[in-house]
Amino acid sequence: MKKVSIILLLLVAISTLFIVGCSDDDEKTIVAAVTAQGWIIGQASVSPEIDFNASIFPITNNTFVIDSVIAGDSLCRNDNGDYWYIYGDGNYGYIRYDNDADSLRYSSGDMYDITFYKDNSSTTTSMKLLNRQDDEPNFILPVDDDSISLGESLNIIWHTVPNADWYGMRIQYWKDSAGTYLFRRKYLSFTDTSYVIPASTNIYNGYYRIYIVAATGPGSGEEPNINGLGLMGEIHSESYSNQIRIYVGNGIANPVGDFNDDDNVDLKTIGKEIIKQIRNQPDVIKADKQ
Repeated sequence: MKKVSIILLLLVAISTLFIVGCSDDDEKTIVAAVTAQGWIIGQASVSPEIDFNASIFPITNNTFVIDSVIAGDSLCRNDNGDYWYIYGDGNYGYIRYDNDADSLRYSSGDMYDITFYKDNSSTTTSMKLLNRQDDEPNFILPVDDDSISLGESLNIIWHTVPNADWYGMRIQYWKDSAGTYLFRRKYLSFTDTSYVIPASTNIYNGYYRIYIVAATGPGSGEEPNINGLGLMGEIHSESYSNQIRIYVGNGIANPVGDFNDDDNVDLKTIGKEIIKQIRNQPDVIKADKQ
């Protein structure tokens, strides 16, 4: 019996949907739909070794595959056929290049070519690399574990990351046990380096957790950076996320309910989550084929 992997956010029929601007988890603004045979989601970075990976999903049929991928000047490993996804029994491909010894040729800001080959044809995207650690945005304001009074606005300012195209942010709020339990997330994207949470929303005792990531590649409202060979999709480079916690009202909150969401959050991977939400990317759970 096969274990079927789940794509939580599916491409509807053969359409790919994008999200623009800022949104809460339950508010999606659709601005474009494109048709393709295969959809690609991937990331590339240097930290300091080069690291590239991507998943390729058939859209129009379960037999769409590519022949090979060259990242930089290196052939990627192709794990095609090892996993299943929810559209029937169609395989999707997972490609990867990661070489711990390949740590001197690329730096933050370098351009990185990725070429996909199929049936004696090819399509190439060129992207700017970020260093996952060195390009992590640093907050200027507020200070971690700082506090603001009820009804006070919260100014968020961070340092410019020289090679970033844009920044992604995740804000979540906990109300304390003096009131009704509340957990809410918001994902936003910016090309500047500041954001204000208005005073009118800071009216409950509790705290914010604020995460921010630097990114290159398509931002909100921009077209995918892969379009050819029947492929449509996008490759990003993102930093690790930085995070702070800010108290609102009368001190440390005591949330009610399930509070383990961010106790052990992995700041190395939360950048991918922010980009996934801003760009409305499918979330894939892989399962071995049996």
